[in-house]
Amino acid sequence: MANITRMGTDGKRICFRIPVDTKIDIFYKIVMLCKEKGLEILTLLTHPLPEGSHLVMIRVRGDKVEELINTLWQNHYEVMATAPPH
Repeated sequence: MANITRMGTDGKRICFRIPVDTKIDIFYKIVMLCKEKGLEILTLLTHPLPEGSHLVMIRVRGDKVEELINTLWQNHYEVMATAPPH
């Protein structure tokens, strides 16, 4: 699991919260956003949270990662953390 989530030298990890009842639709939207922005998805993980939502961790690579983060905020996804490459 540690190898899946580690950063490497050229990706960015983004963590955000989504409602559990729309998880499949949101995954589709995120994949399409990454495709539109020319981003490569390196990792996509979810973890259920006690209050009925899911924590999503996506690790992406490309030039428009900041645009993806801004789009997530604009679409009312609560971006909780981002981490640059190490």
